[in-house]
Amino acid sequence: MRRPLPKTTPPSEEPGPGSGRACPVCGSAMEVRAIVSTEVDVCESHGVWLDSGELHAIVERLRQKHKVVAQRTLKDARFSGKVSGWLLGPLSFLFK
Repeated sequence: MRRPLPKTTPPSEEPGPGSGRACPVCGSAMEVRAIVSTEVDVCESHGVWLDSGELHAIVERLRQKHKVVAQRTLKDARFSGKVSGWLLGPLSFLFK
């Protein structure tokens, strides 16, 4: 399922025809949009195009965000008494 990506530039500053990078497939001007704080080029017809290192940056930011959320959730569960023990604590979700 495709969903539109958020635009990073206000409508008054959007690139016009012929400005910005050209799509490698059709040659039309691509829009610059943000995915997890990383700017990527998007062609409306052919999808997202990434420069060198952009995929790695997106994956690392998502991994870090997930790690922080997981640590916070585990800490909250331990604090509330839902999780205990060093071995069964992290695996307690299997026994619900």
